[in-house]
Amino acid sequence: MATVWAYRAGVFSEKPETGWSHSIPFSALRSARDMELRNLGVRDPGTSDLVERLEARSLAGLVDRLAIVAHGEPGAVFMSGKYFPEATAGSLRRLSKYLRRGGMLFFASCDAGAGPQGSEFLIRLSRELPGRVIVAPSIKGFFEQFANEPGNVQEAGSGNRPSPGTPRLTEWSNDTKWAFEGRIVRWPSNERKHLKLMRCANPGCPGHANTTDRCPYERWGSDPVLLRYNP
Repeated sequence: MATVWAYRAGVFSEKPETGWSHSIPFSALRSARDMELRNLGVRDPGTSDLVERLEARSLAGLVDRLAIVAHGEPGAVFMSGKYFPEATAGSLRRLSKYLRRGGMLFFASCDAGAGPQGSEFLIRLSRELPGRVIVAPSIKGFFEQFANEPGNVQEAGSGNRPSPGTPRLTEWSNDTKWAFEGRIVRWPSNERKHLKLMRCANPGCPGHANTTDRCPYERWGSDPVLLRYNP
């Protein structure tokens, strides 16, 4: 199975030993091509370009994990850059040809999962991509502008440049939100103080001592896909 690190923002090397078998830039022509496509009336060329690049690598039905690095804000991922509106759940549905059932789609996009808007976006997309786990952070991320290895996006929290040794922003970071089959199955730590009884998504959660505690999914859920990831 393939693991794909796809990036609209930043520059990342091809380095399979990091755990990402493919490192794929999309919308690589940037502003000039973007303007051309906008003038032609194409709403979401970034997603279209990523689909073309996945197709060129014969990855249909073979992607187990797909990470997308693009700029974001609560409830929005900008696959096509600043000249276009955010990608819609409908346009992102085209990724279902490549991301297999049981796979995971992770947006390494600042704040994309944050707040009610982030929840709505993830829930809607999880319905468009049934059988896949959809993940996005509720905090900001940071990456250097020069070439990085795949996976090297750091937690930035407030948006300031992180200090040396700051953890990477991954699917399992404390401040990521997960959706599956139309519901939130993992709440980020920085939002759980607003939830009744400090729930972690376990519908029977009795409450936790602090926001980093979680009820392991294997203790309260039985879906085989989620058991594999154990949110």
